Amino acid sequence: MAGKVYDNLNSITIGQIGIFLRVVELESFTATAMDMHMTQSAVSKTIAKIERELDMELFTRHYRELRVTEEGRLLYSYWKPALEKMSDSYEELYQKRCGDEDALQIGVTNTTDLNTYFWEIIKGFQSRYETVRLEFISDSMDRLIRSLSEHQLDVVFVPDFMKYRLENTGLSWMWAARSNVQIVLPKEHPLAKKAGTLHFDDISEMTFVTLTDSDYPENSRYIMEMFEESGHIWSGKKISYKTPESIQDFYRSGEGYMLTDRYFKFENEGRYLIRKPLIGFYNGIICGWDPGKGMDKKKKFLTFLKENIME
Repeated sequence: MAGKVYDNLNSITIGQIGIFLRVVELESFTATAMDMHMTQSAVSKTIAKIERELDMELFTRHYRELRVTEEGRLLYSYWKPALEKMSDSYEELYQKRCGDEDALQIGVTNTTDLNTYFWEIIKGFQSRYETVRLEFISDSMDRLIRSLSEHQLDVVFVPDFMKYRLENTGLSWMWAARSNVQIVLPKEHPLAKKAGTLHFDDISEMTFVTLTDSDYPENSRYIMEMFEESGHIWSGKKISYKTPESIQDFYRSGEGYMLTDRYFKFENEGRYLIRKPLIGFYNGIICGWDPGKGMDKKKKFLTFLKENIME
């Protein structure tokens, strides 16, 4: 029996496992295909192959809805950390081989529009310090902060609500880019038709979209504190998504709104969504670093960033 199970696993590639993990996270073949630059048919065939090889039903398919089975979620909980560990070990060896200790290692989230703020910062820094070599990695917020705390990265750029996690991990942060809070709405939402800017009294009783508290408690905490500072009590309901990538699909429900910064990247935004500024509050991107790990290149970078916060 053990040999048969091994043979079944042996026919599944790491790339196919990665596709399975992404489908679980995004709960959609279409969203996974867009995220991984594949066709929906290729994603669907990959999942069907894994199910066939393992003789397990990992997803139930209903009309326009995909649900992960109990077996699928259990397999995800086993495979996700194993694949991350493999990726981390390769990254560590790769950095050692390439001598990356000579470069400033910079991490950025894979859900931000880098053209809106990041490359302008980098261009300005490199104009001033032409001899400093920079290396970049794009990844999820969780992995970036973990890599920073494990000294695999020197600085990271993440949304400002992650300041709580940076502080709890003993890391420091400063602003990198800041603007008015943005409210993102489906085009058919009633507030989308309201002229001008919005205030908290426009949204305090309405549904808002956020990340799940079990994975990103910082997101809800940040929003609640924003309501408190405005003198309002939020009394609406909440729709939660597990990942920043999957939250981009909230417009499909046609309900609710999302508080975000203007640097968050939505796929096909112009077709489905409209943005409006929220008066009186700012948010954006912060830069995190480990104050216990010193290096001349990092000090130069942080000094430059402090002098050139993007507004």
